Amino acid sequence: MIVKTDELTGKVSGIYKGPQFETKGGVILFFIAALVLFLSGSFFSKGETLYAFISMLSCAILAFLVLDIHGIEIDYENERIKDYRNILGLRAGKWEDLRSYGVVRVSIKRMEMPTSEGSDHSFDSYFYYYVKLLNKYDNKEIFLAEFDDKEKAFQFAAKIADSLRIRVEKG
Repeated sequence: MIVKTDELTGKVSGIYKGPQFETKGGVILFFIAALVLFLSGSFFSKGETLYAFISMLSCAILAFLVLDIHGIEIDYENERIKDYRNILGLRAGKWEDLRSYGVVRVSIKRMEMPTSEGSDHSFDSYFYYYVKLLNKYDNKEIFLAEFDDKEKAFQFAAKIADSLRIRVEKG
């Protein structure tokens, strides 16, 4: 995740979340795309240009499905925010009124993983912290970031809240 900050005001102006791999089986498709890319190079080196072209085209389609790039833009001048998806370099998303969002919430999710038989306890607990921007009616949210460190999650939430002049709450 990359946080873009305005140089003059110090306010957060964007969050680049990068590829999300949200497509069902996205990680597997990613490795298939890498394999197909490798095969296309192999076909090309052997003079099999038709197979190389078909492999490259398949790889491009798989990459498009797998690389689900998300981000957020904040326009302070016009008081609006956009949660976008980057599709082939174009940012698809709808601008919304920034004033309708009034809370940055940090919510906690606990995951339990079973341990081995030789352990003195049956599971290990892991905590994940999700930072979300909520509207004033608490019925719409924009996912901002995920952390495995509580302190970093609250520091990030405080930075966003300070930029937007709203409060942070634990949820």
